[in-house]
Amino acid sequence: MYPQNLQNSTVLSSRENNESPSIASKVKFSRISILFSLVLASIIGLQSCQDNNLVGSTFIPDARNVVVDTIFITDFQPTDLKSFTGNLTRFTAGRYKDNLFGTIESTAYVKPGLIADTLLISSSQEFYLRLKATDFYGDTTAVAPFRLELINNRWRASLIDADTDLSTSPFPDFSETFYVGKDQDSLDVRLPQSWVDRYMDIFTSEDRAERLLNEEFGFAIKPVDGFDELLVGFRAGPTGARIIVKDLDLGGGVLNEDEDEEEEEEETETIIPLRGWAFNIKQQGSTPQALSEVLPVYNTFQNALRIGVDLKEYTNKNVTRVELVLYEDSLALSSTLPEDHKRLRTDRLALYQLTEFDLDYLVIATPTFATENRGNQDRSFRVSLTDTIRRLMIGGILSGDFYLTSQFNNGLLFPYALVHPENNQQPDRRPKLIITYLKAEVN
Repeated sequence: MYPQNLQNSTVLSSRENNESPSIASKVKFSRISILFSLVLASIIGLQSCQDNNLVGSTFIPDARNVVVDTIFITDFQPTDLKSFTGNLTRFTAGRYKDNLFGTIESTAYVKPGLIADTLLISSSQEFYLRLKATDFYGDTTAVAPFRLELINNRWRASLIDADTDLSTSPFPDFSETFYVGKDQDSLDVRLPQSWVDRYMDIFTSEDRAERLLNEEFGFAIKPVDGFDELLVGFRAGPTGARIIVKDLDLGGGVLNEDEDEEEEEEETETIIPLRGWAFNIKQQGSTPQALSEVLPVYNTFQNALRIGVDLKEYTNKNVTRVELVLYEDSLALSSTLPEDHKRLRTDRLALYQLTEFDLDYLVIATPTFATENRGNQDRSFRVSLTDTIRRLMIGGILSGDFYLTSQFNNGLLFPYALVHPENNQQPDRRPKLIITYLKAEVN
């Protein structure tokens, strides 16, 4: 569109010119003509690239031939998709009664691994489960009570989903409750001696790796009955939950004569990483408002929203753009939260395109489309489906239905509310498709 940037100088040469004045004049005139032509071409090229161009308008369709259709979508079907909750970057435990989304409860599962050096730990040391609390959904002033229980059966983190409910039983010599609140970033829960002795028996055996798989199934972090104020997200991985073995070196309690202070106890730690973690989710139904006045969206795949999108009517038209538009129901989200309560905030929705064959397997792929509303002041989510309809226009088929979730499957809970398709109070913010196409020109 733009002319090549040629190295044409307008500065006269400092070298002595032996040509006659008439020849020099012709050369000078030729150079000026070429330069003028290039400048004129540049001006024409720049004008033809402007949205409101005056030159090159034949390349832009007449606005009278452009048609924009708005189609409101009413076909939304909650659908359970297969996925997993194991070995994600976070895991969740607790219980919260949400005025909009109902009561959500979660139990977390963790199991310890092994370390290479068998001389680092012994049954005379103290063993703790260290938890790193990072995210809080519910009453941020509350302190959530939990208890540890033993998991009774072997399990694989990669096969645990939101509906999994592992069999557990209380420790024979441990029934204490521990508490997690927003002011705690780290918490150590001491493990009972009965478990330490059993673990060390496995740890010091010759076939310890095999015995660990067949005999040590880990712990369940369960919310205490009667408390429904808070869900807690815990960090996983190398810097998150783990087993800590503490060795106390008392230092003999020597009195320091210079400072008249007793030497403090020195504490050393050995880290045993977890070899797996997961969680489940139990939801006791949404409130009537969530079912009839808002469109609830979750990120757990238990109730993804299948969106019925019909583009057949437009496959024989000259479509230039298709946009799916969804709006946050900000009023419903804010009016149903008491003071000091909060939900985990999301600025993103995930849209998957899945075939019937895909539905038979775990959803592990990244979303086909990811939307963000960070730059949209109207709190809208917008997805371009232009490539989809272009494939249909050349004889292709729709490769699967569309399924919507909130955020990503990362171990935290992001319930979200969109404007309901039958919301008469906000009719312009109902889910819709905006389709732009050109009318056929008739000669």
